[in-house]
Amino acid sequence: MNVSLSAVLVWSIAAGAIAGILFRPRQWPEAVWACLGAMLLVLCGLLSPQSAWKAIGRGADVYLFLAGMMLLAELARHEGVFDWLACHAVRA
Repeated sequence: MNVSLSAVLVWSIAAGAIAGILFRPRQWPEAVWACLGAMLLVLCGLLSPQSAWKAIGRGADVYLFLAGMMLLAELARHEGVFDWLACHAVRA
């Protein structure tokens, strides 16, 4: 089995980014670790900057969906929706 150095680097960077997301060293947000992994791929020449920008552009609808969901969740938390639901769940 012949594994190229670039494949090993890609998998190592991906594993490091996932470990950072899961374990959050230094209490940095998950997005920091994901962005660091992506930047390392570009800086090491494993992913071209054009490909990275195209990938970011293709995910715009997902980013907008997630931002909307986070805004709705924060609004619901602020208005006490989750507390209200928890009270009803406890009574049931």
